[in-house]
Amino acid sequence: MPPTRAPYHPPLALLPQQVPSPSQRKAIEAPPGPLLVLAGPGAGKTFCLIERIRFLVDELGFEPARICAFTFTNKAAGEIAERLDRQLGGRAEKVKRGTIHAFCAELLRSYGEHIGLQPGFGVADEDYQLAVLRRLEGPRRWHRNTLTRFSAHRFRGERLMHDDAQLFARYEEVLAAKRLLDFDMLVLQAADLVERTSAASIRSNWDVVLVDEFQDLNPVQYRVVRSLAQDHKHVFAVGDHEQSIYSWAGADPAVLRSFVNDFGITAKVYLEENHRCPRGVFALARRLVMINKPIFDDRIEVLAARDSAFPVAAHTFESDDAELAWIVEDIRRDHDANAHDWGDVALLYRKHDIGDGLEAAFLNAGIPCRLAQGRALAEDPIVGYVLAALRVILNPDDSVCRDAFFETVLPRSLFDEARAQAEAAQHDLRRHLNHMVERLPRADASARQIRRTLYSWKNLEAVGRRHTSLASLVQELLSQRVGRLGSVLEDRHEDLTDPASIPEVVALAGRLRAAREAQRDVWLPRLDGVEIPLEAMLYAIGFPRTHVGGE
Repeated sequence: MPPTRAPYHPPLALLPQQVPSPSQRKAIEAPPGPLLVLAGPGAGKTFCLIERIRFLVDELGFEPARICAFTFTNKAAGEIAERLDRQLGGRAEKVKRGTIHAFCAELLRSYGEHIGLQPGFGVADEDYQLAVLRRLEGPRRWHRNTLTRFSAHRFRGERLMHDDAQLFARYEEVLAAKRLLDFDMLVLQAADLVERTSAASIRSNWDVVLVDEFQDLNPVQYRVVRSLAQDHKHVFAVGDHEQSIYSWAGADPAVLRSFVNDFGITAKVYLEENHRCPRGVFALARRLVMINKPIFDDRIEVLAARDSAFPVAAHTFESDDAELAWIVEDIRRDHDANAHDWGDVALLYRKHDIGDGLEAAFLNAGIPCRLAQGRALAEDPIVGYVLAALRVILNPDDSVCRDAFFETVLPRSLFDEARAQAEAAQHDLRRHLNHMVERLPRADASARQIRRTLYSWKNLEAVGRRHTSLASLVQELLSQRVGRLGSVLEDRHEDLTDPASIPEVVALAGRLRAAREAQRDVWLPRLDGVEIPLEAMLYAIGFPRTHVGGE
């Protein structure tokens, strides 16, 4: 039998209770007030932030609903929520927690009229932003780089070149006309709101602000944090002053210095232990980090807590195939030498296509494996379809939402062809799809798919009017034919090969052809009205008669 993927074993839901180290305890039990906790990866920064919340509630009597905790990602927010639930039970639900973007969106929906923001604004995600740029500038491979330059301009004041400046102005005009804010605008508008003197009642909703991954804040996000705490001064900031991986998105580690100066911090807490890496790995990483110019001069020595019998090694290979072969052989050798389970091995790589190649190599070598799928929820085809349909229902006149629905439903190759032709002719995509339907034969597969897509799009507004609740609307959308239109052949086109390129298939076709010609007078079974010389053909190419016709 061919090798199969190893079964998935979920991680344990509960972890052993971690005992704080002396440096962690110093941070967790610090008196209320501004505090900067600095540490590298694996030092327990998130653990400290969670334990700080527990300490504030259980030991100092803070009301959970008046605690606001910011994380950099939704995943981190979920992790904090799960751990807090184990620590505080039902009280954890009252703690305000989430990303700064989510906080800003909620703040603006509640108080946006204070800065002239009309109720009911929408949020343009990255896909929508890219679609707007495509409309304004035509198809380009570097639109994401354009958005990065926009962010650098907004958050760090970096100057835009002439073409970018013109595009930026038109881009903002489009979003304003559609009453949309992108993620950058959410933060900019929220900073403007909470910095106002009249916003004292808004700021008074929280008595303490906690921030994870503080070094990844951009200057405008820091303005939000600073303003929220300008009255009570109680900010618990956790970060790594020796790394920042989000500078491309406007992050600036210099906000650490701004925080120290703005809040008059005279002493920082350093977490002195690394719990993640063995000493050999940690020592090598520290040698690289020490090359960088530090933000603060008072660097301390950080120690790894454990040893490993395996030294760090670096290998180079002449080709990707050679590297794959070495990895497979090394993992097999290690498995045979140490008798561990295949599921005990984890292999990290940089890009998804590397994982695809590794999976094929492992399965060909008889080694069971399982790719760790890190897909976002919106990337699920059904979820993506429902979101695209809901956007059309909410914004029936928005051509960007309409075209995004077309992209979700039409086969990729057909949509790309239609969009390229429409852009070349400077036509509206919907108009061009109608033109394609008129031009193609009615029985053509592409024509049928386009007709079904246009019908589904036109029907969405009526579907939306039939429902008064989101749950019933989603239920009807799911009851329809959802996802991308296409046949089995289109879904598996990458797996198909030309039969004429396989000698065995060519030989079999020849034998079938010869058998058909030689057995025209043999009994012909009927299948759907078509006569097929089935028994004679199979018998002629070597099948025994008992395979056809029963006893």
